[in-house]
Amino acid sequence: MAKSPLSAITAVGGVVALLLVGCAPEDPEPETNGSPEATEETSPTPEGTENDDAEADADEDDDRDVSPDPGHEAPAHFPDEPTAGLEEFYDQEVDWSACEEDLHCGSVEVPRDYDDPAGDTITIEFVADTLEDQPFLVMNPGGPGSSGYEMVADQANALFSSRLREGYNIIGFDPRGVARSEPLECMDDSEYDDWNQQTGEAGFETDLDVDDEELVEIVAQCQERSGDIIEHIDTISSARDMDIMRAAVGEDQLHYFGMSYGTKLGLTYAEMFPEEVGRWVLDGVMDVTISLAGIAEDQAVGFERQLWDFAEWCAEQEECPISGDAQDVFDGIAELTDEIREAPVAASDGRQITANTIFGGLSTTMYIAGGQEILLEALQLWINEANPEYFQQISDIADGRNPDGTYDWISSWSFRTIMCSDYPEDGEGLTGPGLLEGEDVSYTEQFLSANTEFCDVLPGERTGEPWEPSDELPQMLLIGGTGDPATPVEWADNVHSLLPNSSLLIYNGDGHISYGLGNTCVNEIADDYLIDGELFEGTEEC
Repeated sequence: MAKSPLSAITAVGGVVALLLVGCAPEDPEPETNGSPEATEETSPTPEGTENDDAEADADEDDDRDVSPDPGHEAPAHFPDEPTAGLEEFYDQEVDWSACEEDLHCGSVEVPRDYDDPAGDTITIEFVADTLEDQPFLVMNPGGPGSSGYEMVADQANALFSSRLREGYNIIGFDPRGVARSEPLECMDDSEYDDWNQQTGEAGFETDLDVDDEELVEIVAQCQERSGDIIEHIDTISSARDMDIMRAAVGEDQLHYFGMSYGTKLGLTYAEMFPEEVGRWVLDGVMDVTISLAGIAEDQAVGFERQLWDFAEWCAEQEECPISGDAQDVFDGIAELTDEIREAPVAASDGRQITANTIFGGLSTTMYIAGGQEILLEALQLWINEANPEYFQQISDIADGRNPDGTYDWISSWSFRTIMCSDYPEDGEGLTGPGLLEGEDVSYTEQFLSANTEFCDVLPGERTGEPWEPSDELPQMLLIGGTGDPATPVEWADNVHSLLPNSSLLIYNGDGHISYGLGNTCVNEIADDYLIDGELFEGTEEC
């Protein structure tokens, strides 16, 4: 039993719509399987990694093209000339300032609307852990809507290996519409608590149970508090912001570590700026070929699989509060959830614990290695002591809600808006099937099914589409985990099949993100690539 499971979640947490990043256990060596108020300071000029000879040797042994095809054309819904008319933005240099005790903060100005670069601008805020004479590595923790600034400021030492931190200055940024970068704010903390109680909201895919008129009022509230930024937060715009940031910190190429939704942001950038792609690691790969509905369907399968894994594990534990085999455990959890759906329970803080609260806590434990013990303890308290509040506490941590009722950052609105903006208003790109259709989702389908009510009332035109990544894209490392419920490993495998110059590392273990504390196998492979340029061909397993 984990000594302090809630602190474990907090220590490795990052918000997606639930939890993003988790720890992983010690791992064996890889198995090859076939053919990742301030004082002004001066920004260093990166010279490249210290191991140029190793990189050259690695390139000589690798028959793949690590550079982009000069004839590359981005998909049709991408801008034809993503840098056209943006000269003044690309002329910026970052004025670094000391911040967060021993960190370094910077910012760049970007167009609010890339269709009107001469119009209003917004500020993209970011933080670097160091400013040594070494390259920058930009990271994005996913979401969409999660704060890269907070991830680096609070968790860089825990998340990234000391070797990686010694080889790069690591930058975390808040994409447009997020936290410090022209945030999309629609409700204050108490209003958001009321909203969650009204809707029972557990995530983007949950049925809202409100009518269009109420949603129109919420969007109007967003516009009143945040202006028209709600019309200009999408992944293509954020990727263009990243390239302006690359130029401003003095990098000819961008080195990048994207997690979860951050992998989609990385693929989007690579389509528009293939020549600027440096070392590129995408962990917890989001399949950009799948529709909005297909994403929800595949995630329902992912969480259902993990619930069955838990049921099988719990049935073998003496402490399991539900007796019988795995089927009995699974059915017992489903019955308890149905009971609380019919009769929500009042928590000690006055909020209602609903079925969606239970799923929010349950699913959050599946984002981290070792989460089964946390879920076991939550079930023990619920069944043995008639106290389901542990699920609420876990869900609160994932949502960024503090014990005093304040939120660090309410990401739900930027999450919803970006997801809506990246997909069309109708057609296969909105409603087409996922990769995993046909698998049973008897428990999770009630919580994870795509709804578009919020999308339908958003202002502006939705021009995003799923797309098939271009096979000319340069070398990159893709990482997928077999026990990842949020970005199933099949997504990474599918994207890898479309990118001949990519390598796929499969982590055989639980948790949403495979790189992390204690996961020696994955960490070493990703670090070898990022620092030395050494990367295997085909697929390997950890």
